[in-house]
Amino acid sequence: LRNGVVHSAWTHAPLDIRGDNTLLSLAYNRRGPAYLAKVEVGYLCIDCNSRSSVAFGVSAAARLERDKVTILSSQAHTSGSTMRASGTLRNFSYPVLDLQLNGSAAADELANVTGLSEFHGGRLQLSGTLHRDPEHSASLNGVLNASGVDFRSGEYRLDHCAVESTVLASPSGIQLSNLRFQTGWGKFAGRASLDQWRKLSVSGSVAGVDVISAERFLFQDQLPWQASAAGSLKIDGLMGAKLRDFIIETNLDVSEIGRAHV
Repeated sequence: LRNGVVHSAWTHAPLDIRGDNTLLSLAYNRRGPAYLAKVEVGYLCIDCNSRSSVAFGVSAAARLERDKVTILSSQAHTSGSTMRASGTLRNFSYPVLDLQLNGSAAADELANVTGLSEFHGGRLQLSGTLHRDPEHSASLNGVLNASGVDFRSGEYRLDHCAVESTVLASPSGIQLSNLRFQTGWGKFAGRASLDQWRKLSVSGSVAGVDVISAERFLFQDQLPWQASAAGSLKIDGLMGAKLRDFIIETNLDVSEIGRAHV
């Protein structure tokens, strides 16, 4: 960090950090030897040209040793989201970061930070571990749960979605495995990924799909008869693209409700 510019690998990112109502205390423990530090920031604002600005409150307690920082506890919070973390930063000449994370976020706030404007409403809960070392970019491995999330992309929308999944995320994208997704008119089980946070790939199976609602979502049309569908599904495309630009492969069994299998 130099003159307000963050240098990371070969990239330069202008960064503006401002903090108000900051309290810092530092105590020395001879038996360690170590310093015990506590910090509180009532209002911390981070502004980077590549993302929307983020403002939150911060509190943390840490132990500082010769070649190691132990984060005893920390919390970052906004009006709708909270993230807690603890862990270590060791070997300053070859820094290795390991954190335990546990948080709950409003989907609207998360969409604003990540640039994924397709998501609205609802909440997400995440618990897991974050690792970073000089040979590997930061990676997050954990479990994600979401409820009441709405999705909007062009003319397409899904309301009140629920998600359960294991997560592997890094600057290059995110992978969701053991994925369980449910909306008001169907269920999906399988896996999904966002390569570079834009290229979507989904594969798995669907069940209990209300065909009329699915037709309305996909084609803004309505079939003249009610049916339920189940089977395999594979989707590839770019976030924000129109449906005709996606590649969709499916093999479904469709049963007209109230009648025999067709």
